[in-house]
Formats: sequence, structure tokens, C-alpha cells
Amino acid sequence: MAKHESYHIRAIHVAFGLLALCQCSEEKRLLSAPGDDLSRQVESLTGSHTRIVWAQHSRNNEADPFAITDRLILRGLDTRDGQGERAILAAPANYSRPLICPDGEHILYTDKNTIRNGDDKTYKPEVFVTDWAGTAPRKLGSGYAVDCWKDPATGKVWVYAVDNLKTGKALALFAQRLIRFSLDEPERREQVFEDAKLSPDNIQLSSCGTMASGMAPWPHAGLIELEKSAAEFSKIGFGCWTSLSPDDSGLMWVLQGNHREVKMHAGRGSETWALQINGHPEMKGGEMYHPRWSNHPRIIAVTGPYIKPKGVSGSVVNKGGAVADVYLGRLSQDARSIESWVRITDSGRGDAYPDVWIAGESASDTQVVSASSHPTR
Repeated sequence: MAKHESYHIRAIHVAFGLLALCQCSEEKRLLSAPGDDLSRQVESLTGSHTRIVWAQHSRNNEADPFAITDRLILRGLDTRDGQGERAILAAPANYSRPLICPDGEHILYTDKNTIRNGDDKTYKPEVFVTDWAGTAPRKLGSGYAVDCWKDPATGKVWVYAVDNLKTGKALALFAQRLIRFSLDEPERREQVFEDAKLSPDNIQLSSCGTMASGMAPWPHAGLIELEKSAAEFSKIGFGCWTSLSPDDSGLMWVLQGNHREVKMHAGRGSETWALQINGHPEMKGGEMYHPRWSNHPRIIAVTGPYIKPKGVSGSVVNKGGAVADVYLGRLSQDARSIESWVRITDSGRGDAYPDVWIAGESASDTQVVSASSHPTR
């Protein structure tokens, strides 16, 4: 009898094991394709598995477009995890400029640790890393992270950050140095570039790592030439929120003062044109902000529209961000228009600083083509 019971119990264990295996296989099958409508729309735009991360205000009808306060939450969308748009770190804190690492598995963000003394703001920023489950954020050290780059020659992942942020009344940030450190060895740091008023919005590297977009100082926009023994800044134009195409074409944009278009620069400024970034019908012609290229040369992210309530004074971006949402846009092949859009959020809370990672982004048929584009190598 005991023998028969043993066989019976063993059969039950085998059955449960097979059931678990079937469930595991089913989960893997579901994860092989987007499982919700928003994820399907996103992958229709990007063509592949996509992850998006951004900072969102924790309170309804409020915004923090410059990520100063500790009332933000970290949100994201993974088109293959079946969870849709969700909170990654829901406890209110300062999740400034979240960045997706090149492996797509880790997220960097900075806590600015803003200290107010009257109108003056002092910053003691610290960089953190977490994963898509929001597991145990780990401190990497001081600094304000601006980009994460994988060396194609060595496979080493580098975090680029600015430090020595200036105390001041302005909403715009100014730093003194651009540094970098390995994601695996954050205690070992290298100085990359120094300028008395270096802006962190947006320092973004080419995939080969020889160039970065930047402003030194704002509103002087251009390229930081990193391959030289002493990095140099080459001015190209005026504006804010520079961004550099990740395909090594050298194509760069500068957000214009109306916050409705960027000026595209090809061939180190030898060819320029305007690109409207508020063309989605729900943007209502409003101002846009936080424009950033993804790791895919045809996909960009912006937030908006920023619409200031009647009777309220101050800048539109600063006062009108409560209705700002995250949008993804797909550039035309010649980068002279945005051929399609997807709206990511509709929260009634100000969204800021989106970053986008797309699997298989290096496909040659997606490279932006421009008559005067020159590689940055």
C-alpha cells in the first residue's frame, strides 16, 4: 500500500511539474509579442521590443518638468512584460533624468538632493541603478548621470555624468565637469571634459563614442569632440536640449526657443533644416520639452504639450506641465519630418525626461540618410 501511495505521490509531482512547464512555456510565448494595445502601438512604430522610462509627478494636476522636488515616481513601459505602463519605483522621491542602460535591463537615475536657501538651490546629486522590477536601487556615487554608453571595442559600459553643479536661482543647471565611470567600477572615475558652465541637457554620445551633443554654456549648442587628447567643444548653433543621432551620422538637433521645433544640423552644421515636433493632433500646437533621441536613429521621445493656465505668470514649460504627456515619434528616412506618433501617457500628472531603448536598433535599413551627413568617426 505504501508503495502504491509513493507512486501516486510521485505521479502528482510529475503532473504539477508538467503543468508548471506548460505555464512557463505559455508565459514565454506571451512575452514573445506585445500583450496590450499600447505595447502593440509602440512596436508598430519602433518595429521591435521597446522599453521606455520617465519621471512622473506623484500628485494629480501637478508637474515638475525640471525634476527638482522629491515628489516624483519612476514609471516605465516594457512592451514584452505584459504589464503595460506601470510604476517601477512608486515611492515619491527625486528620479531625475532616468536612463536605460545599453543592455536594456538596467535603469539609471539621479537624486539631485536639492537644498533650498531662500531662492538659491544647492545640489548634491547621487546616481543610482535599478532594474525593471525596481529591485533594491544601488547607489553608484556622486554626480548627475547624463548618458550611458557601451564601448563597441571592449563591451565595457560607461556612465557619463556631470559634477560640481552650481548653486543658483535659475531652473537651468550648470556643471563644471563631464566625468565617466564604469558601471562595474563606479569608484574609479575619469574626467572627460571641463567647462565653467556645462549644461546637462542633453549630453548624448554617438555610438562610436567620439562625439557628444551638448551646450557649453547654454544657449551655445554644439559637439564635444571626445576623441581628442583634450576634449574640445565646437559650437554649431543656439538653443537648448541638444541631442545626437545614435547612428554615427553626426546628425544633431537643437531645440528652438519656441519649443515647437528643433533645428537639425548635418555635416557639422553645413546643412540645416527645421523639424516640427508638435505635430500630433493631441499636442494642440503647444510647446514641447525633453526631446531625446532613442538608441534607434528613427525614434525620438518628447513631452508635451505645455499649456500655461490663463492668468498664470512665468514660463510655459515651468507653469504648464501638468498636462504634459510622453510621446514617441518616428522620423522619416531623411529626418525632415515625423511620419508617425504614439502617445504613451494620459495621466493628468506631469511627465518628464523620457528615455527609450529598442532591441536590435542597429539595423542598417533604419539609418537616417542626409545629403551632407558625415560620420563622426
